Amino acid sequence: MGAGIAQLAARAGARTLLHDPVRRRSQAASQRSKTAWAKKRQKGRISDDEARAAVCRACSRRRELAQLAPCELVIEAAPERLELKHELYRRLSEIVDERCVLASNTSSLL
Repeated sequence: MGAGIAQLAARAGARTLLHDPVRRRSQAASQRSKTAWAKKRQKGRISDDEARAAVCRACSRRRELAQLAPCELVIEAAPERLELKHELYRRLSEIVDERCVLASNTSSLL
């Protein structure tokens, strides 16, 4: 889900950073994003230049949560476990600026 959100943000012109504590998932998300842009280019939906620019904006992976400090918007797409999301928001609130918007992709937690 996070890779799809990053793709949409990149298409809109935003520089996006991907973070997942499990490196292989971050790498897989980055690769899915690159593949999606390549398909759009092959189908003529976007130009070569648009595809290259989007990949540059959307495929920056960050290994450490602290590397998200300069972000103005963070959209979490963590698994639907409330305790995990609470801990993530606690940590993020210590890292990012107080003006940073912290948003959730949560849809099924009560």
